[in-house]
Amino acid sequence: MSTTEKDCTTCDVGKQTNSQRSECVDVAFPIEQTSPPRQVSIRIDDTLSMKISWQFPEIVVGSDKSFYVYHVQLSSNNEFSATTAIVDLYTADIVSLQMKTLVPDFMDNVESLWNTVVFARVRVFSTKNKVGGEWSSPTNPWTITSDCRAQDQYLNNTGINPSEFVCVDCHPGAVCDATSTARKPVVKQGWWRHKPESSDLQKYPYYRCPGNGTCAGGNATKGRCSSGYNDSPNFDDVHGYLNGEGPLCTTCAENYVRRGKICVSCQDTPANSRRVSQEMFWLIVGLASVFFLGLVGYYYMDYADKECCSSSSADIVVEKVDPIIDSGDLEAAADEKQQQENKCNNSVLPGVQTNADLFSNCSHINKFYAIYIGIDGYKYMNKLFGCERDAKDMEKQLAAQHNYETIEILLGKNATYKSVMSSFETAASKIGKDDQLLVFMAGELYLLLLCLLFCSL
Repeated sequence: MSTTEKDCTTCDVGKQTNSQRSECVDVAFPIEQTSPPRQVSIRIDDTLSMKISWQFPEIVVGSDKSFYVYHVQLSSNNEFSATTAIVDLYTADIVSLQMKTLVPDFMDNVESLWNTVVFARVRVFSTKNKVGGEWSSPTNPWTITSDCRAQDQYLNNTGINPSEFVCVDCHPGAVCDATSTARKPVVKQGWWRHKPESSDLQKYPYYRCPGNGTCAGGNATKGRCSSGYNDSPNFDDVHGYLNGEGPLCTTCAENYVRRGKICVSCQDTPANSRRVSQEMFWLIVGLASVFFLGLVGYYYMDYADKECCSSSSADIVVEKVDPIIDSGDLEAAADEKQQQENKCNNSVLPGVQTNADLFSNCSHINKFYAIYIGIDGYKYMNKLFGCERDAKDMEKQLAAQHNYETIEILLGKNATYKSVMSSFETAASKIGKDDQLLVFMAGELYLLLLCLLFCSL
């Protein structure tokens, strides 16, 4: 051993000085002189999922490298002190240069990698001798949700590189707190998104709900609408929403029905509401029954009057015949009566089976008038099809084939209470004692019956 500094030499790799510093001897565990892995980094895949990667060390010492692996440690403290929870992970060999892992459950203080920073360091480790080389430097921290201003900012974490995370201004329809980020935004109550779990705010923007309290918000399709309203999860790019669903929580869920502007349960309706509904039903049935009984009675009496009057008229005609009337006049009178009977018979609707005796004496009818009403669309009921078309077709046939004069034809939105009443007033001003009025109605039966009932009253 040299006694002066200039005579000292450096020991070769794998050797170290003895305790007297007199000579170089073999190192018991050469791996301890292995340099640390380079460029250790973290990439965040999801809330608690991340990938750790590194590059191969510059120096790896030791001859028994088949037992070498990488030793990875995770900690919420960059000093890796014994007072914090440390996670030890190992690769299968020294060839692997990355590791995917979930943050273990026993790191209780880490609820999300967007809310808490986790540090990582790596070294080469011998599974045979249970010793390792030099540790790499801890990874760098990143911006987390608590760094953003409350109420008007949230974390833009749409990438996987945490060093690129930044705080950005919130959309008015988004929740601005630790639960909401740009990658997994949470929709605020009263707002709606077509796909709330998507981070693409351009393709799936925020919309303010028109209903009062119908949109519950959140970041999932299920449960985004309040109780009684349809979450509408079934959407097809070709056919749109299916099964009666719709956007913005505007449609009622199964077993719910719209009453005014809200959806109420069909099963949980209060007993008094059910009783009122039943009473209304029977009231409508009763009114309709009275109406039809009145019609039957009216037509029966009218028919009896016709039979009576026709018989009396015949007797009077016979009594008034002048014995000296020319036979030609009798033939002309018979022809005129026959024409009146034909006109009466032709006024019967097509396809209706009639009794010749019943209509043989209705020559007292002078003119034929008709009012036509057809409604397809309703505000609170399903749309019908063909009612308005039927009204127009019937008007054409009766006018062309049976000489009916049209007083009014009311279709769709034009068939209002005011217009119906006006048409009846017009009819009342035109129809004489011996004229006939036909009212054709096509649409929701009970609404038309109520209309006719109240209009007649």
